[in-house]
Amino acid sequence: LELGPPSRIMQTFIYEGFPDNVMVETVIFEELSDLHSKATSMSEFPSIEALEGMVSSGTEEGATESWDRLAELVESA
Repeated sequence: LELGPPSRIMQTFIYEGFPDNVMVETVIFEELSDLHSKATSMSEFPSIEALEGMVSSGTEEGATESWDRLAELVESA
């Protein structure tokens, strides 16, 4: 949806289990110092039912795993 290098990514996400519920995810990157940055991710769901369905399906674990993998890549760079 939007790419504002180097500080903003806005994208859609469709989870296989809920193909009719398109989530909009925005990630904002902030440089805190030469060695530290901060990433803030916000997810916007089309309804409370879509949010509850995604959470109950275990997507929170998958998101945590993805962020952990990103952290590993950044630390090894």
